[in-house]
Amino acid sequence: MPSIRTVLLLPFLALSSVALGQAADECRSDYVRPDFAVLESNLAEARARWEGAGLKDYRYDFAQFVAPAQFPLARISVKNAAVTTVEEVEGEVVSSEPLPEDTGQTMAQRFDEIERGIAAAQKQPCSLFSAKYDADDGHPLQLTNGTALAGLQDGVGGWEISEFTPF
Repeated sequence: MPSIRTVLLLPFLALSSVALGQAADECRSDYVRPDFAVLESNLAEARARWEGAGLKDYRYDFAQFVAPAQFPLARISVKNAAVTTVEEVEGEVVSSEPLPEDTGQTMAQRFDEIERGIAAAQKQPCSLFSAKYDADDGHPLQLTNGTALAGLQDGVGGWEISEFTPF
């Protein structure tokens, strides 16, 4: 089942290129393809650090966007490696959009999401993809995914994790 990011981003990407008269697979002139071997290696190293840390109980704040929209900041709590709560962070609502269904995920699920994203991005022309991880325990910090099609203004979505707190 596609995520809310995929559902929102793909129709926009298709319409933007067609509406602007660009070839569907023509990249922007400044486009540099991601090094997918490095992305896969970084993912494997971060996942190994995460698994080595053995953290099963934690909480984190999750900010998600699909240009130009941004969703409310969510606080996700995980106990025994299972999501127990997903709450909007009061006073931090940046949009009237509800939280996407796939907001509440464990770090293992975030790693899986990154892995699927890398695989999908490799198959797409003009793909953009980056991921960042915590240097100590390896948990994901940021994912950016999109496209650099010529004539496309906003072809990027992603998320950021902050306030990670083991307990």
